[in-house]
Amino acid sequence: MTVLITGGAGTLAGDFLDFWQINSVMEDLVLVDNFSQSSIQANQITYARASLIEANCGELEVMTDLFKKYQPRAILHFASTMDSSTSGFESNIRTLLVTLRAAESTSLPTIFFPQSFLTRDCKQLITDESLLQPEFGDYPLFKALCEQYLRTYAGKSIVGIISTTLSPRLSIGPIPAFTKRLLGAQPISISDTKRDYVSPSTVVDAVLRTLEDSFSQKTVVIASGEATSTKDIYGSVLAQLKMTREPEPAVTPPGVGDPKEILLAPSKSLIETGWDPLYDIEASLQKCVDSVKNSTSEVRQHHVK
Repeated sequence: MTVLITGGAGTLAGDFLDFWQINSVMEDLVLVDNFSQSSIQANQITYARASLIEANCGELEVMTDLFKKYQPRAILHFASTMDSSTSGFESNIRTLLVTLRAAESTSLPTIFFPQSFLTRDCKQLITDESLLQPEFGDYPLFKALCEQYLRTYAGKSIVGIISTTLSPRLSIGPIPAFTKRLLGAQPISISDTKRDYVSPSTVVDAVLRTLEDSFSQKTVVIASGEATSTKDIYGSVLAQLKMTREPEPAVTPPGVGDPKEILLAPSKSLIETGWDPLYDIEASLQKCVDSVKNSTSEVRQHHVK
């Protein structure tokens, strides 16, 4: 059986593979990436059961051919861009829709999609107010739109929405930013926006349980259900570096249109199967701090040479 991972040369895929290999899962992995944000080559992959294919995840014909060839039983859609421009938004929406359409044209596999990149307010780009559902709360429209697509797909197969992954691998985000700026005595900006952070190992555990033959729930939410603000993250990084900062930086509230809290409720069905979504955020944060302190590279791609 095969699992296909879009954005396969990126940091999210690398996080997943680190813990996937620990579990010794006997699955062939097909990693698809256009290398627009990476210079990784196919011969650099270190995981024996994985192959890396250079392809554009935004082209329907290309993705449909890949799905027909490999017939994956699960898709981890990690292809995305951090570009907050209109073109970046359109690229993220396009790759999601192409992935879903390609999946629909073949075997309707389980698809997992991270919400990490879905936090931009796009009201100026989309005018369909019907996309704003009360259950989405303060989620920006971009998030609501993507969940609408995923929920439509979930009527035909299983779809998983993954919360923000707390990782030592990432070169961006509050933990590496705070660590580098504190160590370099640089200015720091703190927001009180709250996010739901999960460990990559939690994601792997939940994915494996979802892929069990006995699992039939249509929508899966991989999240801790607990909110941690970037202000809290800053305080923890400061403490773990054993540093003080005077004066303390001001806390910036969310901007106009920005959500105050990005929180996903963990799926009850997964909890019933034995998955524990909660983990020690302090211990995970310490690993991230240590990794950033000891790293000489901007992006840590652990699944390649």
